[in-house]
Amino acid sequence: MKLKKEYIQRIDRFLQRLGMEYDDLRLEMVDHIATEIEQTQTDIDAFFKKDGFNTPFLKYMIFKKESLENQYQKQVRKRFITDTFSIFKQIFQEIIQLKIWFGILVFYVIYYQLFYLKPKVIIIGFRLLFLLITGILFYKTWIFFKKIGKIKLWHSYYIIYIVTSYFLWMVPKFAHLIKSGYSLFYANSYFICFIIAFFTYRVFLKDKEKIKKQFLIS
Repeated sequence: MKLKKEYIQRIDRFLQRLGMEYDDLRLEMVDHIATEIEQTQTDIDAFFKKDGFNTPFLKYMIFKKESLENQYQKQVRKRFITDTFSIFKQIFQEIIQLKIWFGILVFYVIYYQLFYLKPKVIIIGFRLLFLLITGILFYKTWIFFKKIGKIKLWHSYYIIYIVTSYFLWMVPKFAHLIKSGYSLFYANSYFICFIIAFFTYRVFLKDKEKIKKQFLIS
């Protein structure tokens, strides 16, 4: 027998009271607990019937409290690594598409030619342009996650955008250790950072649709 919506909400509220703040991780745990109850309880209505501290559901959750908290903390630590790896894997899958490669190569050829004609334009102008675009992509991603709630997945996107932006800003200081002047190292570093930010956003657009369905958002 499938759990009623009100029963699922009670499981969710209990987990929230335990301090499980990340909605995506908590939702997974709610699904897991709901499935376990459906498989082990013959009279679900009686299981959830309110009877103070004698409520079977309450006793069940208190008994599993420590186990649930440990499970949640493990997921918090593990999820950042798995989410970040998943994003980079999807970025790689996006980049290796032939039509994408063609677009990147055309853009790079124009970019490369501009560097030799006007190195200052690339080093200063494109650096600021790439920072601006990366900032816009970061903002649009942040706005979406802010509307959804507290999602652990956001941390992976946040770190990728921040590291990319930081590197875009700090590359000249690193580059001076290699070669002074308007080096191709500058230009290529900016280009790579921009490509990472751009494809991170493309991956986010795909994740966005999955998250909307998961949280039933129109």
